[in-house]
Amino acid sequence: MPRCASSITQLIKCETASTRSPGLDESGHMDAMGLGWVVMNPAGARPLILQKAGGRQGTLSYIAFSPARGVGVFISINVFDFAAGTTMPAFANELISQLAPR
Repeated sequence: MPRCASSITQLIKCETASTRSPGLDESGHMDAMGLGWVVMNPAGARPLILQKAGGRQGTLSYIAFSPARGVGVFISINVFDFAAGTTMPAFANELISQLAPR
């Protein structure tokens, strides 16, 4: 059975390590989903991260935070660029890991 972080929200979906969720986990591997937020379980130095990404009408945004560590990152750009859509989350998640390691 997959390990899911159930202490933060009531989880709707829990993923196994080999399962992908197209359209939902491009910003980072989704371990679970709670109330529409993608949950990334702690791994290595990275604490538990709740994240959401989206874009509309030429914009792209990403928000991620670690509730247990009190750290969050929000990035928004006014160009819809798929490459940026994978680079921004990787940068933000790494920044959270460096600012608030487990």
